[in-house]
Amino acid sequence: MIEDNTFHYLSGKDKIIIYWQNKPVKTIKGNNANKFLMNIADMSEKQAQIYMAKLTGNFKRGNEKKD
Repeated sequence: MIEDNTFHYLSGKDKIIIYWQNKPVKTIKGNNANKFLMNIADMSEKQAQIYMAKLTGNFKRGNEKKD
């Protein structure tokens, strides 16, 4: 499961940067950035974390190797 508050985002002019543990992992531009802001506005914090994880593409499988 995703830890709370591991993802956050910063919005700029026509672009959104999604960060995971303070590292940029995805940039969304143009109309997709606007859709992202509209979608995330009505979400709870937990829903927003899951949504950003799915958008990045590398955090949805749950089968990552553990040391």
